[in-house]
Amino acid sequence: MGALQEIFQVHGMEAEKRAADLPTLYEGARALAVIDVVASRQRPYQTRVLPMVDAYRDSRDDHGLRQLRDRSPNDILKLRTSQDEGGVMQRVAGGLVAFAEDHGLESDDSACRQWAHWVDPVAHASKLDPYVGSIKGIGPALFAYLRLLSGADTLKPDVQTRKVLGTLGFDVPDEPSALLLVAEVAASELGISMAALDQLLWWATQPEVVERGTPLRGSPL
Repeated sequence: MGALQEIFQVHGMEAEKRAADLPTLYEGARALAVIDVVASRQRPYQTRVLPMVDAYRDSRDDHGLRQLRDRSPNDILKLRTSQDEGGVMQRVAGGLVAFAEDHGLESDDSACRQWAHWVDPVAHASKLDPYVGSIKGIGPALFAYLRLLSGADTLKPDVQTRKVLGTLGFDVPDEPSALLLVAEVAASELGISMAALDQLLWWATQPEVVERGTPLRGSPL
């Protein structure tokens, strides 16, 4: 915690600002959030994922969830067919549309925001969510990432986050739910949100990285 406290003293205010901006990154363009989330699996974020998001933004005028649900993005993004990434993106968009319809929500932004909070009780058991978490190809890290971009106070429990915490001296078991629990305690000790901790950890070992959290051009890896 001492090492994390030192990083917080330097980057804490910026991390909290970036965390506050996260829910607005894809406001009015939630299909782009889904592209960002699914494409971020096993890809370098700045050099691969962001250009994919930009390509989709530039290729379609409508960035709503329904059009992504109804039209495959494979032709634009040249996705891994072996992993059915385009299908995963379409099913995630469809799940969020279904949530909106089931709860009488008119806008994609409201649907994403309310879904992110509605699934809070299953944050450590994402497969229990019938709308997104249960979709094959959406593991705990992508589930948490989509919630983070939708306004939930959480952290993406991925390899990078575990690596940074380990570098700082935290003993984190190789299990997403364990990482989330460690992060919850660390955030509580610092007196900050989980989302702010998510942003803060990026500067722990690579302070030159600033793309995370830049409105509409960056978000967590």
